[in-house]
Amino acid sequence: PHFPSGEITASTLGEQGPIKLLTLSNPGARNALGPSMYAAGIEAINQADSSNDVRAVIITGEGDHFCAGGNLQRLLHNRGQAPEVQAQSIDGLHAWIEAIRACRKPVIAAVEGAAAGAGFSLALACDLIVASRASIFVMAYSSVGLSPDGGGSWQLARHLPRQLVTELLLTGERVTAQRLHELGVVNQVC
Repeated sequence: PHFPSGEITASTLGEQGPIKLLTLSNPGARNALGPSMYAAGIEAINQADSSNDVRAVIITGEGDHFCAGGNLQRLLHNRGQAPEVQAQSIDGLHAWIEAIRACRKPVIAAVEGAAAGAGFSLALACDLIVASRASIFVMAYSSVGLSPDGGGSWQLARHLPRQLVTELLLTGERVTAQRLHELGVVNQVC
């Protein structure tokens, strides 16, 4: 089967200093993630980290959404694959999250629309989160029978009370950018 894998485009912004803009580009699937995006994300973050010309990195999504998380059709297909194939996919996501966390330059998530599942985890891995007022964040794993990945549960547990983290993880309910700003998770709402 073919699953739209999307890509990551990189460009340089800013007159004051170079900012590497990484755009999750799979708008037909709400910028759903997959192995090719993980690999491109790792490469782009590593290049930005090693460049003397890059001062900061911004990760954003093309179109109306930041990132809907993993491609559910691909994940469903992976359930029938060998365990090592499943592990390879999740290892790719985790390697990208680790690259973001290890980057010596500030990495900023610029969130519009939905940041769901692994998309929420991706935003949480960044050093700063700037979100539009209309942004919605959701740990959507429970609604599709999956356990959280991408370090999302660990990041939330570091920043929020245990009962609230449990609520977000078990119910899969949406939370607004404004509420996360009030709780100190989102740095700026615009």
